[in-house]
Amino acid sequence: IPTSLDEVSLGWEIVGSFQEKSFEGGQTPGQSRKNQVMVVSVPKNTTDKYGSIARSVKLKVKAMEVENFAAARTLIGNDKGTFMLVNLGAKSTDFTIVSDGVVRVTRNIDIGGVEISRSLASGLGIDLERADKLKKSDRVNLLDPRGETSRLIAPAIGMITDEMKRLREIYHKKSPLKKIEKIIFTGGTSKMNTLVDFFAKEIGLECQRGNPLARIGVSKKHFPVLEEVAPELTVALGLAIRGLDSN
Repeated sequence: IPTSLDEVSLGWEIVGSFQEKSFEGGQTPGQSRKNQVMVVSVPKNTTDKYGSIARSVKLKVKAMEVENFAAARTLIGNDKGTFMLVNLGAKSTDFTIVSDGVVRVTRNIDIGGVEISRSLASGLGIDLERADKLKKSDRVNLLDPRGETSRLIAPAIGMITDEMKRLREIYHKKSPLKKIEKIIFTGGTSKMNTLVDFFAKEIGLECQRGNPLARIGVSKKHFPVLEEVAPELTVALGLAIRGLDSN
């Protein structure tokens, strides 16, 4: 934790245990078992800010949670296996590795949908609003590297690709027996045309767009509307599911 502990709010939970290898003259196996503890820290000025917002609208804060954990609860739950979750937001991209239902690694970079829209706006000489609509249209084909739009957004997409590859390498070195099986995308930017197919080709792993509605009941008459906005609701749904689990 790169700051004084007085400046952060801490949360933790036991996520597993492991058996230390015994050595000659050392402890017996039954005495050397250790717990694995996940620790999460958030700057107090962040928790104070959200607490103040809640109080101003007369809401009682029951819990605060880092976005990665809520997104993992929505899209992965207790599914067995090892997955990388990529949440492509407006201002940043969050990367989360989840193994057997437990968050193992999280990272984020300050590259998101806004940066992609800015690249299109600057390169094509159009305003940001028009660039944002273009980004979500069929005119963007990431599988065609020679296309004008693909070339303009290649630097931003490239940084996301590089971070995914770096995180996969780091995790595989630490946990060689738990290979990442699938990459799941969410967030508003994940709806970009050909994005999932592009990353599957670049990373060499199965990729899919996550379905935040898979674990909740949705009336058929509401499904067309919810399906369109669901990627932006991933974190909110994850927080709601947490509330149900605690009742």
